[in-house]
Amino acid sequence: MSAVPKLRFPEFGGEWDENSLGEICKFSQGVQVGLEHQGFVDDTNAVRFIRIVDYMRSSEVPRFINISYAKKGRVSLSDIVMVRYGEPGMLCRGIEGVIANNLFKITPNPSLLDDFLFHGLSRERIKNEIRARSASTSMAAINFSSLSSLLLMNPSLPEQQKIASFLSSVDKKIDLLRQKKYALELY
Repeated sequence: MSAVPKLRFPEFGGEWDENSLGEICKFSQGVQVGLEHQGFVDDTNAVRFIRIVDYMRSSEVPRFINISYAKKGRVSLSDIVMVRYGEPGMLCRGIEGVIANNLFKITPNPSLLDDFLFHGLSRERIKNEIRARSASTSMAAINFSSLSSLLLMNPSLPEQQKIASFLSSVDKKIDLLRQKKYALELY
């Protein structure tokens, strides 16, 4: 299925494709590591172990695990990470290491840019859809099969780049204004 968006940059035309997330992305589960195997020492045999709290509070003391646990669940700074339960659908990025099993990595195929996907999944309509799909359990949780059927619209790569760049610059301006507001409140 395809459609033409109502609002777009003037240099672009034509239809956008509509695909399920499962058609255009791959999901990778984090790893389960017992508390007794987590530590606070970063050395050559350790890798950062990323938990939900690490994305929520920058003041959290980082934990590390032995590199032998890092066979899967690895993420880079730009990878898209989603929370599976508790706050299902919460998007994260910006920490390098190995994610815990209550998180998963979303890797788009080559027809989709990471930044465009991140902004697309951040849209309120999409977040509400993810919440609705996760509400059927006693503790709100999202699984791969329900997330796989989520429909997203995606344009050509050049248009994705333009949209993602624009939205990223807006996000940076908003963050700068928040920082200024916070600084003024401290004064």
